Amino acid sequence: MGMHGPLTAQALGRSPYDDVVEGEGEEDTRQPTQQFDYRGRPINPETRRMNREIVRSHNEVMLVIGVAETENIMSTAEPESQRRHEDYEESIGMVLSSPGDLSIDAVGFFGLDGLRQRILTYTRYSQIPFWELFRAARRDFSVSRDILAGAPTSIVTTYVQSLVDRGETAIEDRPIAKRCLLHSWSYLRRHLEFYAILQRLGLAPNNLLLPSPKFFIPFTQESPITAPPIPQDFSPASLLGWIGGATISTMPFIAWIMARGLWEKWRSPVWGFVFRRLPNTMLQGRRPMSLPPLSLPPPSAPSDPPQPITTPEPSTESPGGLFRHTAPQGTDISHQGGSSPSQDAESHAPDQSGSSAAGRRPSIFSTRGDEYASDDDENEGVSATLISFDVEATDSSDAPPGLWSAELRPSAAPDSRPNVSLQPVYLDTALTQLPVMVAGRTLGAALRRVLMAPVEALALRLVARQYRSRLGLSCPEFKALRLSSGLSMTLAVNFFATELLHLVLCGEVWAVFTGIAQWFHRTDEEWQQEEEAKAQG
Repeated sequence: MGMHGPLTAQALGRSPYDDVVEGEGEEDTRQPTQQFDYRGRPINPETRRMNREIVRSHNEVMLVIGVAETENIMSTAEPESQRRHEDYEESIGMVLSSPGDLSIDAVGFFGLDGLRQRILTYTRYSQIPFWELFRAARRDFSVSRDILAGAPTSIVTTYVQSLVDRGETAIEDRPIAKRCLLHSWSYLRRHLEFYAILQRLGLAPNNLLLPSPKFFIPFTQESPITAPPIPQDFSPASLLGWIGGATISTMPFIAWIMARGLWEKWRSPVWGFVFRRLPNTMLQGRRPMSLPPLSLPPPSAPSDPPQPITTPEPSTESPGGLFRHTAPQGTDISHQGGSSPSQDAESHAPDQSGSSAAGRRPSIFSTRGDEYASDDDENEGVSATLISFDVEATDSSDAPPGLWSAELRPSAAPDSRPNVSLQPVYLDTALTQLPVMVAGRTLGAALRRVLMAPVEALALRLVARQYRSRLGLSCPEFKALRLSSGLSMTLAVNFFATELLHLVLCGEVWAVFTGIAQWFHRTDEEWQQEEEAKAQG
């Protein structure tokens, strides 16, 4: 740092790594306590307050004399009305989001999930055309077998899952209790989902809402994990054989759990993939309308051309959770001797009619008084000139020499990019996002079912064969444990026809919730009319 190193260090302030050195001598009780920021620089809140008052009074004077006008002029009642409007739509959207998800799941619970799983498991479903399956179902139709198989168990599981989610939030500060709750419910939920699968495949009775308690205890007669034969003795060979048999009997259940884990793991990536390709208002939602203040640039040197300085304003969060970033304009002043004109970003053409009245310029208010990064910024906030003078020669050739005209002009022109004003702006709330959320859930679930079909088929066939083998029966009606088993055009048509029917019914659910969202939605004009009617009534 050279000879002036100590002086430079003292001017920059104390480093965070330096120790605080207390001064010696008696303290002056009349001297106020000096405050320092995190960088060791002296700060003075009282001076900062005075600077803010000076800048505020300056802006008020500029507004009164007509030199500057505020941008986005609105009364305080309009932002408050807009906030109430967004809160209203947020509350309605949050109330409707949960029924929308449950309705999409209910379409699969009542018959279609069971039909798809039987197509992937049974051999005859890959040999009979799709319309023949419907004719056979009409001739031998059973509500408990074709519609309600596994539905009550799935509904109970979904309801308990919602209760567990609330309990997880309530015990967030107790990690041990939260971990025990999650692990216990995960064990019970897997067994309940597995029991619903058995009911849909016709391997468990449909007249039972929930399985018996023995179903949740491994190695019991009703458990999906069967116990191997008891070893004749406790020799190592017998114990290893018993452990191997227990592992083999556990494999179907573990394979199905792995398939379900893969299904849930693909939930977020597939949903994000689908949602990004759906038209939505999230990226072009309406930002909060506020007065964009302008910042003050530092005074430029006499020989430097004026440079417009833009200081980003801190983002303001809207009720919808979005942020707004504004790039305010700055103003500066340059001096070149006595009467030389300053260089400006835009030129001014006088009115041909001779009228001296000019349109008002954009706002040139300063926000430097709100918060300063250092003492230098505070000094600049008071000493910097806010208006630049553009002095030009008169156009008239008959004017006497030396006659000049002056005009007040901001140093930076407003943003004139054409794309900024042409982009549409939407009201982005939970209610306006409801249709796209339901559509994204519908299409995402359909895409996951198609991608998971091979894995789900192998797991279901393994489970079905194990249950049939426990009864000592053969399994000719089940497909073999390979993907090519029963693979034919009829199987593909039946599977995709079932998925198309599932997608159509979910589309009807989407249409219902879209209509409900449109019914509750209010435009800005309709909301203002309702507010005025309430105020008058």
